[in-house]
Amino acid sequence: MCSSDSKRANRAGGIHGRRLRLVALDDGYEPARTAPKHAAVDREENVLAVIGTWALHAIAAVPIANEDKTLLTPRSTGAGVLRKNPPTVT
Repeated sequence: MCSSDSKRANRAGGIHGRRLRLVALDDGYEPARTAPKHAAVDREENVLAVIGTWALHAIAAVPIANEDKTLLTPRSTGAGVLRKNPPTVT
């Protein structure tokens, strides 16, 4: 979504009343840092979705996304964990 799309959506009331805002976090490309950062942003920022994570990072984020009922949309990946419904880490 480009900036003008999000501005237009926000002027119209957001998505189901929730305003769009980009929150970017850096886990240093270390999956071990992904889960705590994901949990913090979910709970502190009340996010609607987490987008663009890589496979190993998405695997670390799946339990938090499931618990918080946050939409998780990783980049294209063949990771089996993300092909389950709902995604689960075993």
